[in-house]
Amino acid sequence: KVGVLAGAISAGAIIKNVEVSGTVSGVGTTGGIAGQLSGATLQDSKAYDIAVTGTTGNAVGGLVGDVTATATLKTSSIVGNSTVTHTGGGSATGGAAGKVTSSIVDTITTKADVTGKHKVGGAVGESVGGTVKKIVVDADVTNTEVTGDSFTGGVVGYQSGASLTQKASYTGNITSASDATGGGVGASINAGQIISVTTFGTITAKANTGGIAGKIDNTSLVEKCTADNSITISAGDNIGGLVGLLESRAAEQAVVKNSVRKNDIIAAASTNVGGLIGKALTANASYKSKLSNS
Repeated sequence: KVGVLAGAISAGAIIKNVEVSGTVSGVGTTGGIAGQLSGATLQDSKAYDIAVTGTTGNAVGGLVGDVTATATLKTSSIVGNSTVTHTGGGSATGGAAGKVTSSIVDTITTKADVTGKHKVGGAVGESVGGTVKKIVVDADVTNTEVTGDSFTGGVVGYQSGASLTQKASYTGNITSASDATGGGVGASINAGQIISVTTFGTITAKANTGGIAGKIDNTSLVEKCTADNSITISAGDNIGGLVGLLESRAAEQAVVKNSVRKNDIIAAASTNVGGLIGKALTANASYKSKLSNS
C-alpha cells in the first residue's frame, strides 16, 4: 500500500487538512494521500499537480487507492495538472478513489485525468455497497482495454449494490476501447442507484453505451438525471441516450424515470440505438423519461 502521507490509515483515525503534490508510483494499492483508508476518515484535504501511477492489479486513486470498512472520504479535492494512471489490469482506477467498499465518498471535486484498463471512473473506479455523493468531475477519462465489458464511467466505473446520488456531475471527454461505458456510471447492478446525475462533454466508445449508464440490471434505478453529452460509437450495439443496455432478472425490475436526454448520438454501424434506451431485455423493465433534443 503506497501513499504520500501513509500506506494505510485505519482503526478509527481522523485525518484532516492534508495537502500533497508530486509523483506517486506503486506496485500495490496506491493513492495520492494514502494507499488504503480502512475504518477511518480523511477530510478537508487536497492533492494538486500530482501524478499517481499503479503498475499492478491493485486499486489506484488520486486521493486514496482503497476506501473500505465503513471509512469516509469527504470534503476533499484533486486539482491542478493532475493525472491518475493504472498500467496494470484487473482492478479499479478513479480520480479520487480506486475502490470503495461499504464506505462513503462525499463532496469531492476532481480535475485529474484518469487512464486505466478495467473499472475506470472519473471519481471512483469501483463501488461495492458504497455511497458516492455530491461529486464534481471535470476531467477526461480513458479506458485502454480492448476486449469485453471493461466498465468506464464519468463519475463511477462500476457499482454493485451502491449509490451515486445528490447532484453528481461530470464534464469531460470519455474514451473507451471496449464495452459498458456511461457518462455517469459504466455499469450499475444489484439494486444500484443513480440519482440526480448530470453529464456533459463527449463519449467515444463501443457496445452498451449510454449518456448516463452503459448498462443497468437487477432492480437498479436511474432517476432525475440529465445527459447532455454527445455519443459517438465506432462499433457495437445497444446505444442509448440515457442507458445503453437495460436488463432485469426474473421478478426484478430496472427503472429509468424522470430523466432527460439532450445532444447527438452517432452510431451508424450499430444495432439497437435509442434516444433514451438502447435495448431493454425484459418486460420487467420500465422507463418514463424525456428526449428533449436529437
